[in-house]
Amino acid sequence: MTPEEAKHMQLTLVRAKAYGELFGCKPGAFFASHQLKGASDPGFIDVFVYPIEMAGVEGPIYGAVTNGMSDRRMAEGDDPGQPVAAS
Repeated sequence: MTPEEAKHMQLTLVRAKAYGELFGCKPGAFFASHQLKGASDPGFIDVFVYPIEMAGVEGPIYGAVTNGMSDRRMAEGDDPGQPVAAS
């Protein structure tokens, strides 16, 4: 396991707990980064999908939350060793 994978796993556990507290339930679906990314994409971004109940609204409603996007900075900065999300 690479250091990036280990970091992603560690942060995912923390975020999953926070998402569960926020939505009050476990996700109805989870899409891991390896299911979503292309072969050349070095990032680890997962998607958690939660059912949401809303008064007066018929039919299912779902909230999708990305996990891992904040692990990479969005632009060049002071630390050249930090990976950049946008290339």
